[in-house]
Amino acid sequence: MARKDLCRLSARSVVLTLLLQVPIFFIVLTILEFKSCKEAAIIFSGFEVDRSRRGSSLPILRNEDSYGSGARSLKPLSYPHHPFVLYSAYRKSMRTFYVVGIASVVLREHDRPVHHCEWQPSNMTNSTIVTEANLAYLSFDEHNMAYVPITVRCSFEDDAGRNRRGGVLRLNVSTGFDAEPPHRGSKMIDVMVEDRGAVNIIRSQPRFKYAFCGPPMHGTIRSQWVLSWLVYHHNLWQGEAHFMFYNVGGLRENHRYLFQKFIDAGLLTITDTLDEELYPAWWHNQLLFINDCLHRSRFLAEWVFFFDFDEYLYVSPPHTIQSLLAENKDKPWMTFGSLPTSIRLCRAGSAPWEWTVEQMLWHDKEPSCVQSDDQEDELQSPWMCLTHHGRRKYVVNPRKVTAAGVHKVGNPMQGGVDFNASVVRVHHYHGALSHWKMLCQDIVNSSLPLQELNRIPYYNRTVRDDAIPNTFREAKVFAAPLIPTGA
Repeated sequence: MARKDLCRLSARSVVLTLLLQVPIFFIVLTILEFKSCKEAAIIFSGFEVDRSRRGSSLPILRNEDSYGSGARSLKPLSYPHHPFVLYSAYRKSMRTFYVVGIASVVLREHDRPVHHCEWQPSNMTNSTIVTEANLAYLSFDEHNMAYVPITVRCSFEDDAGRNRRGGVLRLNVSTGFDAEPPHRGSKMIDVMVEDRGAVNIIRSQPRFKYAFCGPPMHGTIRSQWVLSWLVYHHNLWQGEAHFMFYNVGGLRENHRYLFQKFIDAGLLTITDTLDEELYPAWWHNQLLFINDCLHRSRFLAEWVFFFDFDEYLYVSPPHTIQSLLAENKDKPWMTFGSLPTSIRLCRAGSAPWEWTVEQMLWHDKEPSCVQSDDQEDELQSPWMCLTHHGRRKYVVNPRKVTAAGVHKVGNPMQGGVDFNASVVRVHHYHGALSHWKMLCQDIVNSSLPLQELNRIPYYNRTVRDDAIPNTFREAKVFAAPLIPTGA
């Protein structure tokens, strides 16, 4: 038994000891080497004595009591909460820049996370220019997390970097201490350093016809599935697309080899952001990465697509993605519907060289449409169900769009085209990306009588469609030089 417990037991026995006139309590004190009952009494109260300070009458207290004196400090027990967290910054024009980050939801109620912008030329003259920061909160996907994605627009009245010698974009960022002007509690932070001549990018021609902005790769993903997705869309866009993936820990290091040939060919960029979990925002900061990729691709590609790795884009003949974009070349954006596709129903008799997606032939009879209380939405056809109700995805002209969400464009919200899902859509293989989801649970032999087929779960709510598997076989041939051996 510990000395502390023995002493407490002795204290409880004091009355009995006195009645029996046996000095048990003092014997225990002697055994435990306490100098006095006072020292023992401190133990009884829940505190602990520092035996290295026997000459002092003040013990070191493990638990603070309300009567204690002396200095105390605040002890942070979790991660710090920041007014503004910077991720990236990009130039849009000679006078306008966009900064992408996340801001504190708490601070948002009491202050502006960013107050103003400065452009400081690299020649360090007195020609620094200042403008107010325009903040755009991407609020429609917040879901009450600690941080909210935000873009900061810095639009100066004069050209920034006209001499092409480079310079520094700086933000006046709140520290949370002074919400009122002149914001003495704020700090000036360098957010973008532009090298000499880099401003010329605004007059350059895009290197690619298309770009793709991927969702955050989190958890433990099926890398082989992502490779099949990449092969399919590399063929769909005829090798004229650059793919941008954001890895927040889901892509295992020993699986990167699957994508190395695409990387070496300059067709794929994988950006690792492995500290994302320290700054919790909706769905692993998906909106942060969407908007970073939007501004990042402004001068990289003519058109930029946004959808997920478990979604395969499909255009119904006689249309092609090229013809649809050409017909709407003046539009800022175009959206397309989502058609749920089964990952549990697979064709019987598959060959060893076939990839999983080649065996998945069954999708729902109509697109997704989550009805709302809005009467107008309830009257919509599932084939024209818009925004998050229809799980819409989209393609944008990155020089005309400045903010984007998961299921709709943030700015501008008007002026685009919503395609009927019968023309262009994504086939949504929901759950296919996750390792914990089983694929091909039910093998379908189409030669069986319909009565037997209808006993298979979910079969009677689907229709067979070979379009994606047939296109994928063509894609394997087109992308063969980029597919690693044995994949």
